[in-house]
Formats: sequence, structure tokens, C-alpha cells
Amino acid sequence: KTILVLKWLNKEFERRVLVLKEHKMRTIEAYHREIVRPAVEKNGDFGTDVMPEAMPYLVAVIDEISIPMAQYKREIQAGLSSLAHSARAVGVHLIVTTTRTDAQTVPVALREHFGARIAFHMSGAQSRMIVGNSSAETLTDAGVAILRQNSMKTPFILSTPLITELEIDENTAAIAKNHPAEEVDAALVPAEQYWTENPQSI
Repeated sequence: KTILVLKWLNKEFERRVLVLKEHKMRTIEAYHREIVRPAVEKNGDFGTDVMPEAMPYLVAVIDEISIPMAQYKREIQAGLSSLAHSARAVGVHLIVTTTRTDAQTVPVALREHFGARIAFHMSGAQSRMIVGNSSAETLTDAGVAILRQNSMKTPFILSTPLITELEIDENTAAIAKNHPAEEVDAALVPAEQYWTENPQSI
């Protein structure tokens, strides 16, 4: 399923790039500001074929990436690399977590593509792998983390809010109730290609 979703996101990423290119825009923000908003103000609604497409932001969350990476490293890495590198410009974002910080799970070729990386308390070697230095090794307080953005020369410390298990359950239930899950359209991405023991490369 992870490979299927990444395949769909890559197709959507490529489609959005063509939409922006058609309107000579470089980012989704500029596209909405310069193309979509003026059209809405002029026509009043989206009930006409001449209206430009308003593209929603998409956020893909992969919790514990080490699990699919253990079996399908090549396919997962290929799907993530292209998205993490430049999909933000068209409104496609990734949040990837792992408790297994090693070169097998987070290879250099993959982690360098992400715009930002966050590390909680971990060993010096793991810290250097994620944020570029051993500063995460010195973290002792709960919720304190190191943030490293690619645009920064050095990472900085931040304090994250405490969210209890009860709050997580309540928020998850509220989101699930108000926004029912939708399956990826198999017609857009033929799933049978990715359910074999040796899935085809993305």
C-alpha cells in the first residue's frame, strides 16, 4: 500500500507540474494567487468549465518507514526521493518517522532530499546522521528536539508540546469522523503491479 500511494503521489506531482507549467507558474502558492483567485473573484464560483483547477495541499504521513524499507527499499526510496526533493512546490508534502536510525533505513541519498529533519534524544552517531552533528545526544528533557532545515548552516533546539495518549485518540477519532478515509483510485495506479513478491520499480 505504501508503494501504491507513493506511485499515485508521483503521478499527481507530475500532473501538477504540467498544470503550473501551462500557466507559467513556479509554485502552487503563485498559481493560486495569480490564476485561481482572480478567476474566482471574476466568476464567483467553480461551476464552469473555464475555471482553473484549485489544487488542495496533500500531506502523506509514513509512520515507521523502516518496516516497508526492510522489504522494498529500492521502490520506497525511489518514490520518496523524487517527492521529497521538489514536490513541496506543487503542494505535496511528506512526513516520515522512524525509530530505527541507520544507513539502511535512512540512506544519505534519501535524507538529504527532505527539507527539514527533527531528532529527539539519540546517540551521537544517529544524531550526526539526521541533523549533521551530535547535539541530539545531549537532549534529556521530554519533548525537546533538534530541528535541522536544509537552508540552515546549523540546527537549533525546540520544545514540542506534550500530547497525551487520550488526546491523540480523541483527535484521531474526530478527524476520522469528519474526514472519512478514501482509497487510492486503483484505476489511476494499477495495484496488481505492486502486490507481487518483487514489485516493479517506481
